[in-house]
Amino acid sequence: MIPLAVSIFVPDKSVSESIAQTSDEPATAEPSPSQRGKAATPAAGQPVANTEPTPDEEARLSEAMEQMSVDELFAALPGHKLPGALLARNSYLHWLFAFIAAAAYMTFLVFLASDKSAQPLHLLGLGLFTATGGIILLLVVQALAGLGFLRVRGGIIGLILLILGLIGLSYNAALSPDTGFVLSFVGFTCGVGLCEEVCKAIPILVYYRTDNQQTWRGAFLWGLASGTGFGVSEGVMYSQDFYNGISGPGIYVVRFVSCVALHAIWSGSVGISVNQRQYLLQEDHEDWWIYALAVLQMIAIPMVLHGLYDTLLKKDMEFFALVTAGASFGYLAWQISHLRTSDDEDERAAYVSQYIRSKAVAQGA
Repeated sequence: MIPLAVSIFVPDKSVSESIAQTSDEPATAEPSPSQRGKAATPAAGQPVANTEPTPDEEARLSEAMEQMSVDELFAALPGHKLPGALLARNSYLHWLFAFIAAAAYMTFLVFLASDKSAQPLHLLGLGLFTATGGIILLLVVQALAGLGFLRVRGGIIGLILLILGLIGLSYNAALSPDTGFVLSFVGFTCGVGLCEEVCKAIPILVYYRTDNQQTWRGAFLWGLASGTGFGVSEGVMYSQDFYNGISGPGIYVVRFVSCVALHAIWSGSVGISVNQRQYLLQEDHEDWWIYALAVLQMIAIPMVLHGLYDTLLKKDMEFFALVTAGASFGYLAWQISHLRTSDDEDERAAYVSQYIRSKAVAQGA
């Protein structure tokens, strides 16, 4: 969380400041000899040429800029970026940042799996799956939700379309700059938080549909790997759409370090919850909505924390967003501490049982 904290207290220059600096910078090109001659003081009696643009010229320039695409605007800037931006608009260097982040996090997860609670290849596969398939599924859901299916129809298809329509409304409420805090929180929680946490949890949910011997540590590592893949892939998309050519180096560190960690924390918490409530997924139910409620129960707290974090950032309440990130880590730490205590009690009980049996055998002999 350190890069996130630093970005709050030492923020990068805003986009508006960069644009203002660009517009205020004087031309630095060296004039040619002929231009210098033309720019000399005019002879006596000759009128001085007016170099200020007329209102008509300003209007035509503004209209031309409005008709230009974003790529054309950046192509006209020196280095294809705003002053202070780290990368050019058309740069692919953010892919290197993504590779470094993925390698660092996955190496850390492989070390965590040294107790054989999870297979390293499984963790790598989970991260790759969520970074590709999970992101694609999320984009498809977002696209369908944006179509506005709100007309109630009969049957399961009608219900699915209604849910997609409600998700679309949630995204609109979350992303609209005019919505208040409460409505934005509902939108981010029921839209962004719900969809992203479900997409990250899909591999774990599918695996726990059948009985298995995986421990909570294994489920936790699976969640970390899935969240890492999602966070890195999201960082690539945000970089090429919003950061390249605009933002300084700080936002890349936050996106590929802190935001990846947050996604891993939230999905790691979901992995533990799925492991502890797996019986809800393995029971035979006639109605599918019972499974949906079980999944909602498993992702509820990370989903709410996710929605609150995004809402606070939207409302420029960065300090409280940092507090929410700390609370997310605290919730995960509480889950792990609780389960480790239970493991210690089980080990002590097994040791006592083994001691009693050994003593009984010795007395019988």
